[in-house]
Amino acid sequence: MEWPDEAGKPKYSKVPTTILYSRDLKPIYWGWEAYRYKDNEGAIFLSKFKLNLREAYNEENPLPRDLKPERVIADYIRLVVDYALVLHFFPLWH
Repeated sequence: MEWPDEAGKPKYSKVPTTILYSRDLKPIYWGWEAYRYKDNEGAIFLSKFKLNLREAYNEENPLPRDLKPERVIADYIRLVVDYALVLHFFPLWH
């Protein structure tokens, strides 16, 4: 299986845990695509956000714009699930 925007990269069974938000805090890309578009103006690129579930880590490394780690993780999982549903259950739509 290829992850989104993985073409041309070495085959790797994992995808980076990264997410990209628009300036109005809508999740738009995840994984490799988030890396690809992370320099877009106004974009908010996040990685290693699962660590923010630890209170001590979150206090020292807060997420921007008052984002909560639970929300970011839920948004990431939602994007992954949406991709998997389209790829595996609705392949004609992909």
